[in-house]
Amino acid sequence: MSDMVITEEDIFPYIIRGEGKDYEAVQDMTIYFIQAVPHNIFTKQWHILYDIIQNGVRFSKFYNNQQANQIMKRAVSNYVTKPEIQIKDVTENYYDEKLAADDLYGVCTNTWLEMSDEVLDVNDFKANLDLYIETWAAAQYQKIHVDAYAIMSKEMRVGREIFYGLEGSKRYYSMESTKVETILNASKRTTSRIYVAPEGYESYQKNKENSPITHVLTHTGVKSIDKVIGGIRKSDLMAVIAFSGHGKTRFVSNMVYNAMMLGQHGVYYCLESETNEYIAKLIARHLAEKYNNPPISDTDIIQKRYPNAEIENLVHLAEYDLFNNEAYGKVEFIPGPLYIEDFQSGIEAIWNDRGRLDFVVIDHTGLVQSHLLKTKKEMLDWFYPQLKIISGSFMGEGIGVVCAHQLNRETHAELLKAEDDVEVATDQGAADSIEVIRSSSLAITIFCEPRHKDTDTSDILCAKMRNGKGFRRTKVYAQMGNCLYRDLPQTAGEATYTL
Repeated sequence: MSDMVITEEDIFPYIIRGEGKDYEAVQDMTIYFIQAVPHNIFTKQWHILYDIIQNGVRFSKFYNNQQANQIMKRAVSNYVTKPEIQIKDVTENYYDEKLAADDLYGVCTNTWLEMSDEVLDVNDFKANLDLYIETWAAAQYQKIHVDAYAIMSKEMRVGREIFYGLEGSKRYYSMESTKVETILNASKRTTSRIYVAPEGYESYQKNKENSPITHVLTHTGVKSIDKVIGGIRKSDLMAVIAFSGHGKTRFVSNMVYNAMMLGQHGVYYCLESETNEYIAKLIARHLAEKYNNPPISDTDIIQKRYPNAEIENLVHLAEYDLFNNEAYGKVEFIPGPLYIEDFQSGIEAIWNDRGRLDFVVIDHTGLVQSHLLKTKKEMLDWFYPQLKIISGSFMGEGIGVVCAHQLNRETHAELLKAEDDVEVATDQGAADSIEVIRSSSLAITIFCEPRHKDTDTSDILCAKMRNGKGFRRTKVYAQMGNCLYRDLPQTAGEATYTL
């Protein structure tokens, strides 16, 4: 998507009148542009130019250079102190309002003239404006994330309000992210009407369809469930919740394996066990999937307990194939501790090193740590909203985030109450799990009691599904030792699952 991002210099020549331009085409483009960007999302001189254009459209006027010049001369002093202008980036005389206004006027008029003198065919406009808006939103979410973290240790004034501490950080995040969401929601109503060259729009649509943003990154392997939730995509934050020993790590490892088979690259934060145990789970799954399901489990592989030399060779072969086959995605296993304040910079460094990162898995979030916060509730109340921002805006593309989380008795009781109306679970539950479910796009709970293990089954309950209603308990096939989850066999009494 990055190669299709457009800037102000790409946009404004098409919406500012000038010699040699098709007047009617510019007029149409300007009207559509104002509809697509109903709020002023621009900074520096572009903020002023947008206001002039927007006001002109409001009164059915499309200003020429002389008219725009007169308006800027009268109005520029009112803009000098506006934070959107970022006056320090526009002039060195920012300390003196009169000098700053003169310099800002010069920048605005020069930019307007430059844009109006650029002779362009409006049909050459190659991209839909929602690309610009999405890029702007990603930058805004990044700033909100940084500011919200800073507020936990330092006061910040926004208008007349002062924000400080954990509650101030959450309040600031809620207020600022709501502003961004309002603009995005308003823009989505009209961006499809932007006037673009047919080949430009077709190219945009083709890139969007082929982009990992709209494609499935991974899935649960249970077709009946995947059909309902649509798989995991970029911008999804999925919580996998279970009691200790009920299979949350194995279920998450199952999803990591499925992602690798789809060629997706990711990071696996291994907080609960040693990294070799997570690697063993993926090898066991690969053996089940590609090597005729030999009688060996992840525990056997960890303990190097092989039934015979042939299976030992198979294990080594499967390991080599899984982590060296270019057809599969690559996963980096990172041991704990994971400090929540360092999470975003950590995955950004990996992205910069690789040039690509599709998903992140954390197992489990109850084990994260903080440099500043003391209690686990404080950490989760801050971390999960940040994960929600990151999943939707990471590097302008978004990223799939899957988090294992420990279920406690109180939340379990609320989930059971919610089976008739699973949305109840998003509003109730134990203190340390409320934010987990609320912030997640998808929240599923796994139940695998001893009686389930005897029959190779688990129960899965979906408490939340992308702002909608989830589904009640569903019994699935679960070969725990190989991290393999599927629909139950169709034949009654069938003892094992046939791959």
